[in-house]
Amino acid sequence: MGRPTSEAVTRPDGSRTTVVHTDLAVWGHRQTERLMEREDVTAAQARTFLVDKTRLSFSSQHGPQVAYARPDGAIFLWYPGNAVVLQGRWEIRENVTDYMRAGELLRSLKSADVCFQYGANTYNPATAQRGGSFSCMPLRALQLVHREAQAGDVFGLSRRPAPPFVLGREATTLAALKGRAGARPGAAPALGAAR
Repeated sequence: MGRPTSEAVTRPDGSRTTVVHTDLAVWGHRQTERLMEREDVTAAQARTFLVDKTRLSFSSQHGPQVAYARPDGAIFLWYPGNAVVLQGRWEIRENVTDYMRAGELLRSLKSADVCFQYGANTYNPATAQRGGSFSCMPLRALQLVHREAQAGDVFGLSRRPAPPFVLGREATTLAALKGRAGARPGAAPALGAAR
């Protein structure tokens, strides 16, 4: 099989897309069929999933996480055990993989990565890594840990230095968190000191 090559391509809107060329010379008919059935995952789909929503995710590694992503690229994270709201940045990177066989293009497949960056003074206990650089994951992987979302900044995370209370590691729901924070369902809680 030929070595995959990659290049960065500037698209008409000025954004950069990574294109990987993969030679499928050794792939069988079944593998090629599965490739042709896969759907593109675009940057637009990732933005729709992420932007101007309060999302609750859960994994055994991290526990529950609540995040609000503003349209301007800012993100605000309520992380288990933290008495502060972590402020960071988000961006979406779209990749295109060109699948080739004997020099012929079989399929171009788009995938979108969602990337997060928190301050250099932050620490991720699940990965044992310090913040400061972007960490990316495919949208499909992010959707696997996603539990629910509501439009807007439900907990006012973008306007407050501290979350409504220190979040535990047990699974929860947005409704339960709202109830504990003293908010009426569907309403953002009053701003104030952390409890």
